[in-house]
Amino acid sequence: MALGKRICNGCGEYVPGGRCPNCSKKREAKRGTARQRGYSTQWDKYAKAYLMEHPMCVYCKAQGRDVVATCVDHVKPAASHPELFWEPTNHAAACTPCNVAKGAKADFLAT
Repeated sequence: MALGKRICNGCGEYVPGGRCPNCSKKREAKRGTARQRGYSTQWDKYAKAYLMEHPMCVYCKAQGRDVVATCVDHVKPAASHPELFWEPTNHAAACTPCNVAKGAKADFLAT
């Protein structure tokens, strides 16, 4: 195994990290665009207002760090809980690294 390589989350091949290009394309095609997943202009406006009221990342705050939130996370993933997509109690202010890491963990656990 080459130094710094990991196993692709999709096919098991060694890659620099995450997924190989082929598996990444397959995953994105299956996942659909943000608009196809329900992230409409209405969501964009809602998220902007939510972040005005909740400007700090809740996940970083839990670790004692003050980091500005850049997106609204669905605490229970929207893909597996579509009925909670618009439920404010299922939303949390998050920075991009925390949101991506949480999503990647959910994807990993779902496979």
